Amino acid sequence: MNHLSKNVITRHKANKCLGSLVLMTFLIFGGLFFVNLGNTGLFDVDEAIFAEASYEMLETGDFVTPHYNGEPRYHKPPLIYWVQAAAMDFLGKSPFAARLPSAFFAFLTVFGFYAFITGMTGNRRLALTAAVILGANLSFLVISQAATADMALNFFIVMSTMGLIANLYAKQRSKVAPLMVGIVLGMAMLAKGPVSLVVPGFVVGLAVLFKPHFVHNLKCVNPIWVLLAMVVTLVPWVQFVVDAKGMDFFHEFIVVHNIERFSQGMGNTQSSSYFYYVFVLMVGFFPWVLFLPSALGNALKGFRARLASEDVEDALPALGFLWFIVIFVLFSFSATKLPHYILPAYAGAALMVAARLEKLWDKPLSAWLWLWAAPIVALVGTVFTLFKFVPDIALGRVANLPAPLQNFLNYLQSQHGVVLGELESQTRFVLEQDVHISTLAFASGVLVLLAMPLAFYYVLAKNRAGVILMASVQFMFLLLVSVSVVPVVYKYIQQPLANIGSEIAQGFNPERDQLYFVAIHQPSVRFVSGVPFVSLPRPENLLAQPMPKSMDAQLWFVLKQERLAQMESIAPSYASQTTCEGGYCLVTITMENLRRHLQQR
Repeated sequence: MNHLSKNVITRHKANKCLGSLVLMTFLIFGGLFFVNLGNTGLFDVDEAIFAEASYEMLETGDFVTPHYNGEPRYHKPPLIYWVQAAAMDFLGKSPFAARLPSAFFAFLTVFGFYAFITGMTGNRRLALTAAVILGANLSFLVISQAATADMALNFFIVMSTMGLIANLYAKQRSKVAPLMVGIVLGMAMLAKGPVSLVVPGFVVGLAVLFKPHFVHNLKCVNPIWVLLAMVVTLVPWVQFVVDAKGMDFFHEFIVVHNIERFSQGMGNTQSSSYFYYVFVLMVGFFPWVLFLPSALGNALKGFRARLASEDVEDALPALGFLWFIVIFVLFSFSATKLPHYILPAYAGAALMVAARLEKLWDKPLSAWLWLWAAPIVALVGTVFTLFKFVPDIALGRVANLPAPLQNFLNYLQSQHGVVLGELESQTRFVLEQDVHISTLAFASGVLVLLAMPLAFYYVLAKNRAGVILMASVQFMFLLLVSVSVVPVVYKYIQQPLANIGSEIAQGFNPERDQLYFVAIHQPSVRFVSGVPFVSLPRPENLLAQPMPKSMDAQLWFVLKQERLAQMESIAPSYASQTTCEGGYCLVTITMENLRRHLQQR
């Protein structure tokens, strides 16, 4: 009896300790996702264009069709615009308000992921590990603080997929669950469209096929009720948009921005390589990517048996593999490749890695994993350690660098023909700005180089403290990146545009003046200034545009500094005012001076 009492007390203490760890973890997530939301202005192009379109909903009162710069924007359905508009209506027009929905969805995604796994398996340690892996990586953090639709989409995909899995493996199925999942999928469709159906359809569909008792499985997921609830959720908005715009929205959104974006590309892809997302994973899913090879092997061992298992904890690695692989392969073959496209795959990867770490003490990791882990740790650590020196390295200002780095670069230049300082003019303008780079950025890289190998060693040695140490180091690394790296990137590439937007906002007279964007598309200027613009491919295209009649009117032009010479044809330097910063220029000329110049040509 005494021995039994001691066991009960021990379990009680362990549960209490785990409960405290869960609470602490979600408090840390709250800090990571919410604290620095307004630390910088909005980034071009996606953040600024989403935020501006959302604010224009408030200005126009049209909550059916999104608009940007006064024109219909058919790129995405309206859900993200609705929630961003609501946030800005309540908090005012600001980067913080525009990003708040993403942070909110990020927190709900991590918490919901934890809650579903706990409810299905009863294993809170597994659930917490999976939640930490899902939320504590660079990609998830960046998107949690981005004013875009991606985190909202991810939330609805994760919740709908986990909801169907939970009902499929429940001892007593819920008749309401498929309806709830259908509503969630309807919201996912309103967030970003048909891509939201890929994960739940593929993962749960295969589980239904492979798990014994097919008819029972089909009743558990009840696809008819799911689809019916999804359609009912979509119908009101679909009816409104068809009445207002006909089928134009659906043609541009479905055909152009889904089918053609996947098959042909939209000109904004970052790579054509099929291996692009391997590199994205190495950096974006760090440090958990270190365990991914072993986790994949664990998931594939007895894959069909796992998928057919009645024990959901045993099935989770196989389900995670399907979840991960369908997104990874699908977008690897997409003509348009952007880093955030594979965000929905991270939940599947988190299931696999968490399951592998849970079995760590029964089946330790192979020491051969160092061959995979060491280069990745070195890559990530070195990138952030050298972040402070990137401008001087790129510009070839070797003399400004520490002696060891000088010697290394001099060796590369003399012995291997490496050339530094040969940059495009726009890149040079950006990097030549005088921006203070905090030593905290350097510290983030040093932290990775010193602490991550130690944590990885402890994990390989089957020490539970290794996982906790790795998570702690990762949280600290993400915090350092958030407060030191992201603001510096903003100051280099966005602050000049924000300053131009502020100058326009202060001096622009909406009753007489006109703003033009010359061969650029920088929605952040539109958001900061609040002024509609006219796009000009070249300065001389101005002459084909209707212009203000008042001689006192000012024409404002925003363009890249490398194109400034082209402005001489309509706004010569002797008749206009020009300010340039960080590779961008603001040129102003009065209608009186413009007409006088044109008469003299």
